[in-house]
Amino acid sequence: MSNLSPKNNIIKIFVVVILIVCFGHINSQNFKCLDYKFYKVLHDVVEINIPIDSLKENDFLDLKSDSLQLIVFPDSYIDFPKWSSYSQKGIDKGFKIVLVNNSSNDINLYNMDGRVIIYRQVFHNNEWRNVKSYNENQYPICGNSFLRKNVIKSDEHYIFAAPCIKGEVYTKFRMVLYTKPINETLAVYSNEFYSTLNTKLIE
Repeated sequence: MSNLSPKNNIIKIFVVVILIVCFGHINSQNFKCLDYKFYKVLHDVVEINIPIDSLKENDFLDLKSDSLQLIVFPDSYIDFPKWSSYSQKGIDKGFKIVLVNNSSNDINLYNMDGRVIIYRQVFHNNEWRNVKSYNENQYPICGNSFLRKNVIKSDEHYIFAAPCIKGEVYTKFRMVLYTKPINETLAVYSNEFYSTLNTKLIE
């Protein structure tokens, strides 16, 4: 005979339902998440060269006029290129990110060796914190790497993919794009989304 009271049974069922809601969408997808030890902040996203007609109309429903917008689609997954470091680690898919320049101006993007840098932030202890590399001294960075220009023209869009990260917490995230090196006043923030993270990656 069970020693649990009806109240305890209800609490147990509630906890199970919450876990299913939080993690079910991740487990239901046929893909792997990145081991947190391999996460590199400057290599988080990979630009994906796919035709514009592969995007759905509702991808652009919330576009604001005369703006640069960063849109995350956490439940829409696309393949990483075979040459990417993620594919070589067995991570085949990442969630879709679309950068759209809906303004009348061409905009220079913060980049490293021509590759656009998009940061991931996590909402932790009631504030937004940067997600950092597990090992920040894994590779040398040359200052000249940040001098190249990468311009997104008016009415142009870029598509990126980023991996989910293995971790013990399920929490809120957003992506951040800077048009100049780490200048909060010139930052473009994405919509918020939920995923997993290892707390060792919180800055």
